[in-house]
Amino acid sequence: MPQSDAPPKTPATGGKLPFIDGLRAFAAVTIVLHHLAFYGPLSDRAHQIAPGLVAFLFDYGRFAVQIFLVVGGFVTVRHLSRLPFLDGPAIGRELWARYRRIGLPYLAALALAIAANEVARLWMDDPSISNPPSLWQLIAHAGLLTHILGFEALTAGIWYLAIDFQITVLCVVLLALAQRLDRRDPLRAFRWVTGILGLLSLFWAGRIQSLDAWAPYFFASTWMGMLVEWVRRGVLGRWVLPATAGLVVVAEAVEFRPRLVVSLATAVVLYAAVAWPKIGSRPRSPAILFLGRISFSLFLVHFPVCLLINAIAIRFFDPSPLASLGWMALAVAASVAAAQAFAVGVEERLTSLGEPARRRTGSAQLNVPVSFDSH
Repeated sequence: MPQSDAPPKTPATGGKLPFIDGLRAFAAVTIVLHHLAFYGPLSDRAHQIAPGLVAFLFDYGRFAVQIFLVVGGFVTVRHLSRLPFLDGPAIGRELWARYRRIGLPYLAALALAIAANEVARLWMDDPSISNPPSLWQLIAHAGLLTHILGFEALTAGIWYLAIDFQITVLCVVLLALAQRLDRRDPLRAFRWVTGILGLLSLFWAGRIQSLDAWAPYFFASTWMGMLVEWVRRGVLGRWVLPATAGLVVVAEAVEFRPRLVVSLATAVVLYAAVAWPKIGSRPRSPAILFLGRISFSLFLVHFPVCLLINAIAIRFFDPSPLASLGWMALAVAASVAAAQAFAVGVEERLTSLGEPARRRTGSAQLNVPVSFDSH
């Protein structure tokens, strides 16, 4: 008998896996460290005393975003399986819900980034400082079209939010199409359609660098997360995961892409966590769970914080290479503190706008996008 596509509850967590908090925490902190190594003069000075560390974060830290994409695919399946038939208005409500979750907090963080750029401009001259934005540049940012339209980004990470939203649009539209192709079992049709798209991403779209502002370029990573959830439920056999790993190996032989290695490793670890509850119920560390809960806010606000820390250090302290490492550590701590304040004071309030009153439970769990929350 085929298994149901309804997402089962995890007894220990009420449907949420604390292990995902650990993945989100690791990815978010790694992205902060990558941007510290990538932007600002502190990293140039720190490179003199720790060249290997700074170079590693500069070159490889960005691949932590693939963790968000894989986890996003995993939890997107859990969300989509609960949706009723999607007509036009229902599609619009789903897309607005996603934009509300990622777009409104992002707009607030964008205002902080613009202000931080102007303050930093007074204290230092550095390529990481953006020019004052034009009206069309702001409109492109608000529409998550910055890179597609060729505008300079005013803050770090905007490209990922754009990809996240594109993947949401893609999945909702594909589900609506699947519901019309197979009314008896639309999720089966959805698996076939996303499978075709995943393979196209793996062997074709993901190899075309000019497509890196579009969802199909990264969809293979999201698809791996989807497969983990489908195998966990039993709607796909366990053989699917080793078969997918084999396909990734072939794709890497055709053209090596480190992001696929990270995505496959994340999918394997994620499956281990959901298949064995003793793993999935971890971590128990309050610090990791805390970082997981504020991971989206940390992703949003760390760039303006790090930019200001760079400017203050250079303008008023002229730090040595060793002291620059200390300033970078301070930037991480300040980013976490700012993320906590932003999560409670801004993100939680904005993401609840327009939400039905019955869904506002007063829970400490923030209503954040699929890559950061398991719905």
